[in-house]
Amino acid sequence: MPPRTLSDRTFAASTLVASAALLLFGIANASSSVAATESETATAPAAPQASDGAPRPFPDASLDDWKERSFSGNTDYALVDKDGVRALRGHARSSASILYREREVDLRKTPLLAWSWKIDRVYDAIDERVKAGDDYPARLYVVVKTGFLPWETLALNYVWSSTGVPGESWPNPFTDKATTSTAC
Repeated sequence: MPPRTLSDRTFAASTLVASAALLLFGIANASSSVAATESETATAPAAPQASDGAPRPFPDASLDDWKERSFSGNTDYALVDKDGVRALRGHARSSASILYREREVDLRKTPLLAWSWKIDRVYDAIDERVKAGDDYPARLYVVVKTGFLPWETLALNYVWSSTGVPGESWPNPFTDKATTSTAC
């Protein structure tokens, strides 16, 4: 399967209306994110496109308000100029980490989540539906707090799948409190 180069997606977040907070992970903007893994580079402008069709810039001038959590080494996150547009790039070499920012979002006022992303390759011969294959060139986590304790959450995990079809969904192989859905 040849690598796909760019995809813009907008998703309704009506299932999250009862949430009080939104956690954002990965490469992205003030309202979404994507994470690169395992020797991949992903780049995400802030929002898919302006009304003239041009990509919008990543809204933050720095990453000072973002935090990184490492699972296995650290991904290189940096703001870069991509075809004249400020974007957030993630490059991982045998590492796995997330860049995130916690924010409260009133989903009655902002019920849509939009982002764009680009990758340089997909993975061959991988079963993304099992723990051993839970690896994607890019992913976006939306985590909703459902209580006061840190583990009281639900998550939507949008992925750039190496093998799946856009719109497919399956249970997360690590927890029953998350669902994985292919955005690309």
